[in-house]
Amino acid sequence: MDSEKFIESIKSILKEAGFKKTKATWRKFLDEAIAVFNVQKCPWGSGSYYINVGLYFYCLGDNKSPTENVCHIQSRI
Repeated sequence: MDSEKFIESIKSILKEAGFKKTKATWRKFLDEAIAVFNVQKCPWGSGSYYINVGLYFYCLGDNKSPTENVCHIQSRI
């Protein structure tokens, strides 16, 4: 499954869970942090993709729309 099809398949699940989408990144605003979920295309054009996740804590920064790579806790699934 390519990244576009994967994004379509998870869009409703993440929306139902309270995430808001911007391009290929979803964010959920929690009491103390922002949860970030991102789908990234593989740069080698193989049709593969990465799933990046992160948590951005309000007490450690003031970014209102963080990407997963600036989150205080981050991982790639």
